[in-house]
Amino acid sequence: MDNRFLREILWTNFVFIGAFILMIIVANLYYGTAGWLGALPLAILLALALVLKIRIIKARAKDVDERMEYITYRALSIGFYLVVSGILWFYAREMALEGQVSTRTITELVLAFSGYIGGFLYFRKRY
Repeated sequence: MDNRFLREILWTNFVFIGAFILMIIVANLYYGTAGWLGALPLAILLALALVLKIRIIKARAKDVDERMEYITYRALSIGFYLVVSGILWFYAREMALEGQVSTRTITELVLAFSGYIGGFLYFRKRY
């Protein structure tokens, strides 16, 4: 077990959970701060989950192996496809009900697929 893989797992957790916290903060700043009381506990809960996950990963560094790498890959794949299926659900619903798709849904779909393709190209070159 090398430290490079452990660092990747830690950074993956930082990026994913940090991105969710950042989305909550940016959404509340953009749409008005009236929803802070509902969103702030969620951001605090996500930050607490991040701290606990980092501690658990560091405490069990010697147990992290190829099996953990496979589990991480599967979790990321399943998570990505669930997000894309959610976006496609809204896409289909908007097409069926309104006959047109909102700019937000198109942007989410483009970002999801560009993230998928970018991740594929990055990891293909790296490994």
